[in-house]
Amino acid sequence: PLRREAKVVGVVNVNARLDGLPFDADDELMLSAVAERLVSALDGFEKYRRSWRRVNAVEAGVRALLEVGRDRASQLREELARVGTATARRLGLDEAHLGAVAYALRTYDLGLSAIDAELLRKSESLSPAERGRVEEHTRTGAELMDGLEPSPQVKRIIMHHHENVDGSGYPDGLAGEAIPLGARIVRLVDTTAAVLQDRPARETLELDAAIELLRNGIGRDFCPRISPTFLECLAERADAIARILGPEDAPEQLSERSIEVTAVKPVVPH
Repeated sequence: PLRREAKVVGVVNVNARLDGLPFDADDELMLSAVAERLVSALDGFEKYRRSWRRVNAVEAGVRALLEVGRDRASQLREELARVGTATARRLGLDEAHLGAVAYALRTYDLGLSAIDAELLRKSESLSPAERGRVEEHTRTGAELMDGLEPSPQVKRIIMHHHENVDGSGYPDGLAGEAIPLGARIVRLVDTTAAVLQDRPARETLELDAAIELLRNGIGRDFCPRISPTFLECLAERADAIARILGPEDAPEQLSERSIEVTAVKPVVPH
């Protein structure tokens, strides 16, 4: 039920998962998060109707959730989002913060929809102006969420998910604990998703190499406090990730060797 205070204003009906598995706690968390945002959208419908950009943001945000599982890339993003949610749970986040992180993990890259696809597929190095346009996607994503998002916490996570703990990230060069905790989790998820998939400028990494890259970036790109927990959760889901990627793209299981740190050149996810 979609409730505005004590009154039911609508219903969301969910029949089955596309993968045939039973619903779990993560599904319940996401459904609650979606319901809250749909009530917000219904409450402000007349206002949103006067602003087509906000109407389109509502549509895009819901579509981002509905497309989960329809192809291998979306299956991988969903599995990694679950790793991020598990990390947030293990860190002891309260329910409100946990719901914000879970929702942001599915919508953090909406801003990329405003960037020319040819620019995102470009194989050669980006010019400073082109890189500036790509980096603007974090602000654009936060703005797009205005049409659907009642929580400023989610918008802050989306805005700052490309900050680095050493202050070298964007858009504001935040460092350390100044970066929202949820954004630090999304940073890890986003990088993992990026290196496990084909991109024009580089080859795909296997999972053990991706873990080495993440470990190599701790203290520079990634939070030293959060990263060990994330890597634990990632290792626990290694078999599920391997099944999504296929035997030719990922190892059957995480090896002992993959936990050791080796020098891996950092990559830029976008």
